[in-house]
Amino acid sequence: MNYLLPERLDRLAREYALGTLAGPARRRFERLLRNAPAAMRAVGAWQERLGGLARAVPEMQPGESVWRSLEQRLFASPAPRGPLQWLRGVLSVRALGGVVAGVFLCAVLLRLQPGLIGLEPQLDALPQSYVGLLTDSAGKPTVLASSKRHGRLMTVKLLQPVPAKAGDKPSGEFVLSGHCVKLW
Repeated sequence: MNYLLPERLDRLAREYALGTLAGPARRRFERLLRNAPAAMRAVGAWQERLGGLARAVPEMQPGESVWRSLEQRLFASPAPRGPLQWLRGVLSVRALGGVVAGVFLCAVLLRLQPGLIGLEPQLDALPQSYVGLLTDSAGKPTVLASSKRHGRLMTVKLLQPVPAKAGDKPSGEFVLSGHCVKLW
């Protein structure tokens, strides 16, 4: 948008001089004032025109009641609070409404996405999973490995002690108290 068009610049300068230009428009116009001499001249002209109006109005002093009211609002000490006044703030309608809304949102969120805090949805059937059973040379189950189908955690349970063969060196695959068990 071109702010330097004469009609647009005059309107913006007038609103700025009157003090009615606010928000982002005021900030953009102040940036324009720093960069464009034409904008500074337009604001100066409007301030000169409006300054004549301000000089035509006689000064007035506010009444005594206005001063007392201002002093009361600005410098008054807070009213003495009773022992249970804090309870009034805690039990206000706004506070209770916020608590109820928060509890409701948490309940809905946990109902729809129980996995967010580690809860598993309650199903009638067992979840799909992978199970691996490792046996020793005699065919007895030794190690049970299990994981959910799309899980990131694998559980390994040692069902009976795994004897180490003479000369076995732990190679870092899976070491339990001096024993090396390879799982692949």
